[in-house]
Amino acid sequence: MTTDAQLAANRANAALSTGPKTDAGKERAARNALRHGLTSKQLVVFDEKAENFVYFNASIRLALAPTDEFEEQLVERIVVCQWRLRRAGRVEAAIINGYGRSSRERGFTPEADAGFAEAPWKMESLSRYEAALERALSRAYLMLERRQARRAERSLALF
Repeated sequence: MTTDAQLAANRANAALSTGPKTDAGKERAARNALRHGLTSKQLVVFDEKAENFVYFNASIRLALAPTDEFEEQLVERIVVCQWRLRRAGRVEAAIINGYGRSSRERGFTPEADAGFAEAPWKMESLSRYEAALERALSRAYLMLERRQARRAERSLALF
């Protein structure tokens, strides 16, 4: 059972723990749960720039030329999957670079190396997400190709 003194101490400690105060601190805290960004609700994360995504999106849409709402949805899926797959490559490089250096280079003591034993697990997890994105990309692209091929056949049949 909790004593009155413990309750008072807990309340006093809780009053001190009110979270970040600055906008930069709040922005950083909002990304606390973000691991690799491959399943993030936000499309632009980490070191990515919104204008780069806008350009990427426009260039893919121009190349795939969707003509109706369904094709627009397929192209959107393709854009999102390709954007996240690009991120996967950067995340993989960061994992390899972070775990490939010695403890001294990373600024840690040799005892801290025990915490870096999870690198293979992180790579395995990343690989699963990457494979799922590749399958989704492949399915969306295949569906778009088939739909556009059918539309082209119908337009040729009219002549």
